[in-house]
Amino acid sequence: MHMNKETLFTIAGYLTGGLGGYLYYLAFPCEGGCTITSNVLITVMLGSFIGGFLFQVIHELFYQKSEQNGK
Repeated sequence: MHMNKETLFTIAGYLTGGLGGYLYYLAFPCEGGCTITSNVLITVMLGSFIGGFLFQVIHELFYQKSEQNGK
């Protein structure tokens, strides 16, 4: 199975975001009626989605700039 750079970059974003979500869960424990940090699964999933989205946007920006410079 062959994956392109964008797919690998997005997967790296999901993994980094998930790790960031878990670290956020550990750093800011829920002491009241907080929705995001009350469950570790929710925090990790939200971090994964944010990380994947950001890494994909960053890849798109840099890929388009390098493609335009190459022409």
